[in-house]
Amino acid sequence: ASADVERLAATGPPLGLLANASFETRTLEILPGDVVVCFSDGATEGRGASDEEFGEARLIDIVRQDLSATPEAIVNRVAAAVERHCAASPRQDDITFVVLKRSA
Repeated sequence: ASADVERLAATGPPLGLLANASFETRTLEILPGDVVVCFSDGATEGRGASDEEFGEARLIDIVRQDLSATPEAIVNRVAAAVERHCAASPRQDDITFVVLKRSA
């Protein structure tokens, strides 16, 4: 797997917001070693002491630091970075991460 990033655009409302929401489906080829990261906006929109958002670019950089890590280790590394970044500001939103990794 390479460190390339393919961003998937949202196709509907946030999951769980509307009881009968419908969503567009899409098929992706996930190769051995590929990592798929899904996250809520609370992860990227959290603000630090200088009122700067954590941001998608920072999240992607942290995931890329060790693509051989387990999904649990990736979640823990990203969550710790978000916590450090947002430590001086009260949390305004929930934070959700899901990390999938194809092993073979």
